[in-house]
Amino acid sequence: MTMQATLINVLAIMVGSILGLLFKKKIPQHLSTTLLSVVSLVVLVIGISGAMESEHVIFMIVSLAIGTLLGESLALEDRLEKLAKKVEDRFSKDESEQGWFVKGFISATLLFGIGAMAIVGSFEAGLHQNFEILYTKSMLDFIAAALLSASLGVGVFFSAFSILLYQGTLTLLASSLSSILTNQAIALMSATGSILIMALGLNMLNVTKLKVTNMILSLLVAIIIGMFL
Repeated sequence: MTMQATLINVLAIMVGSILGLLFKKKIPQHLSTTLLSVVSLVVLVIGISGAMESEHVIFMIVSLAIGTLLGESLALEDRLEKLAKKVEDRFSKDESEQGWFVKGFISATLLFGIGAMAIVGSFEAGLHQNFEILYTKSMLDFIAAALLSASLGVGVFFSAFSILLYQGTLTLLASSLSSILTNQAIALMSATGSILIMALGLNMLNVTKLKVTNMILSLLVAIIIGMFL
């Protein structure tokens, strides 16, 4: 079953989020903040290490520039925030959680979705029925979901549905396009995704306020460019 690894990944995020929410009140605020900072640093390091592996820096920059321009034109981040706000209004009754739901939903969706493991793992599952990468990612996401939900709340849990849609689409797309996708296209997309992970890490550390969602189309541009390398 092509989708089995993605389904396990989604389940891992949900269970991790539930555990984080259950123990949220038992974790002191200063410890929760510190743990979130640690996760943010790890995210930043993962992004840097992935980006440094790229052999086509110029094409990576071009992909980011074009993709970000398209994302800004379509206001993707604003649309995602509106969607998250609707879900927040429906499920979050605690006024003290208002705003944190959106932050948790978007941060977790980006963290779990745009990394190299999500991209390469989905393509490996779709192209070669190799689920090892996504199984490993599931374990990491389980830990990250627990820590994030303890700090950012229930929005992290609902990010699992975004991952189901995103990774599932990538897996099915890879399966359908197995005859035309190249290793160069996958590698360039993965490296570009690592830059987005770096941006997310900086945002989580409150160093920047980059609209990472508006950069997400860079991944599609990277695939198109990579197919001609």
